[in-house]
Amino acid sequence: MPINLDATDTSTALGDFADAADDDRVAVPIPLAAITRCIQVCGVDAKPEDIAELAANIDDVGLLHPIEVNPNGDGTYTLIKGNSRRLAFLQLKRETIPAFVDPRPSSEELLAEFIRAQASENAHRKHLTILETLNTINRLTEPPCSCGRNQVGRIMRLPETTLKRYWKVHRTLRDRGLPWLPQVRSWLNTPNATWAVAAAFAADRGLERVFAATGELPDLAPADPTTEARPSAEPVSATTPGSPERGTQMAPHNAPAPQPPPATTRGVTPAPTPPTERAESSAARGRRLLQRLRRLLAELHNVAADLPPELREEIRAALADAASRLMAPE
Repeated sequence: MPINLDATDTSTALGDFADAADDDRVAVPIPLAAITRCIQVCGVDAKPEDIAELAANIDDVGLLHPIEVNPNGDGTYTLIKGNSRRLAFLQLKRETIPAFVDPRPSSEELLAEFIRAQASENAHRKHLTILETLNTINRLTEPPCSCGRNQVGRIMRLPETTLKRYWKVHRTLRDRGLPWLPQVRSWLNTPNATWAVAAAFAADRGLERVFAATGELPDLAPADPTTEARPSAEPVSATTPGSPERGTQMAPHNAPAPQPPPATTRGVTPAPTPPTERAESSAARGRRLLQRLRRLLAELHNVAADLPPELREEIRAALADAASRLMAPE
């Protein structure tokens, strides 16, 4: 549904500078106070400095691209495009703003059309962060659009491998029914965010709490660094496989092949691994197992209410036995 502008609503400023007006449309001034709703697909606030820069540009050269609105039927309007321009005009203390008015009567079908068009345009024109991408997918899957997985992929023109990664995180978030913690939400809206870490956060609320308290990202190191490569921090395009895109990642193209063990002289026993190296390896393995355990416990918590009592009791007994073994002295 459209967002009520009584609450703070600021969409990203990216993309607002590139709108092109159709030659056959005529902009008319409308009262800023009459804009009461906004279609905000990405769901991310614009940075104050971006709005200030836009306001200064408008004050200097005027508004080059009018906003777009649709009448609600009661003298008010729903903003279709140009929320950052609206905010810039408010910052300049203007009372009216030039707008293209779509005269079609407001309806759920028309709203769904606006959302799909904005999602498609944003995905193709902007470098979406992980947070913006997930917000867009969520908006497309909710009413009035109610798009399925394949339709989302077509609207955003996502390759199958990319869509599969995005959709997995989206479904995990939907099933858990909890929003991101504010600190995680802010991090997911940066170019440093990766889908591997986003998936870990979505599956384990405990990892979110650790990051919120300490700023420490989860350790996603593979069990054997000689045979498994870390997910690359290099971004990949949401529309073209292999091209860079902020907020995504891909496996490295030139990952080193596993190296063979060093040759030894016949009859000479290789030196044993130093105790410090064995201890560090055990600690790293323990952290990975702990993160896996947290994810499993989160999944159990999500389905616990649907499990039969006898199965819940078996799980409780298994966890209690594991805890006693872990705490037992060596």
